[in-house]
Amino acid sequence: MKRSDLNENEYKGYFSLYINQVPDLPLMNALDYSQQKLLALLVPLSEAQLLHRYEPNKWTIKEIIVHLIDTERIFNYRALRYARQDKTPLPGYEQDDYVATCNANEQSIADLIALYKAQRISTKLFYKSMSEEMMLSMGTASGNSLSVRAIAFMQAGHELHHIKVMEERYL
Repeated sequence: MKRSDLNENEYKGYFSLYINQVPDLPLMNALDYSQQKLLALLVPLSEAQLLHRYEPNKWTIKEIIVHLIDTERIFNYRALRYARQDKTPLPGYEQDDYVATCNANEQSIADLIALYKAQRISTKLFYKSMSEEMMLSMGTASGNSLSVRAIAFMQAGHELHHIKVMEERYL
């Protein structure tokens, strides 16, 4: 399944911002692609760069990493609920509250990268275990309907969105 296999009714609203960032690759390749881009960006950075804020009250790169991990966990939770046919609408989440309490800047980059990689392995195994029927399951988050497979591609696109922000505003 490639990104271009998604139908218009599988996602709406701001979700398209992320999905449209993903190259037309099979899902596992898209997740690998965004991971490779992120790690290539992070590895050469100094501690000062990782703690830089391009404006007051903006996140550091370390905080962005934890935000990516947290969001991937939340997206996986949504996908799990939908794949298991739980039709309960799910609320959004306040990302700034999560970042404010994540303790990212006190963690080593090695630990953050290890945590990120572990989460990505879990994500890939999670989606690999799903049938086509499960991937097509729909649910509602933040008032918008979306499919499990749309969530999966959103994860790669969300990461690519933040990579672009880091390249443009931090480096």
